[in-house]
Amino acid sequence: MTDTKLTPEIIDWADELIEKKEFQHFEKTGVTICVLRMTDKKVVVGTNSRDTDSSDQEVRYQSAFEHALKIIAFRYNDYQDETAG
Repeated sequence: MTDTKLTPEIIDWADELIEKKEFQHFEKTGVTICVLRMTDKKVVVGTNSRDTDSSDQEVRYQSAFEHALKIIAFRYNDYQDETAG
């Protein structure tokens, strides 16, 4: 995945679509997932990056949430392409 910039427009657009945000941490693997349930009934899942300090819960949660937002950013870019034409 290329590095997607999270612009204020994308964050605002995502914020309107997010119905529920949940986190789950798997101690054995050190992976934290962020599950975003969207108003359009879709689910977006992000994971924390491997270089995230696994001892800091807030950092893990933020990393997983930002990853999910980047996935939403791809949807935003597709949406912009569809509405532009």
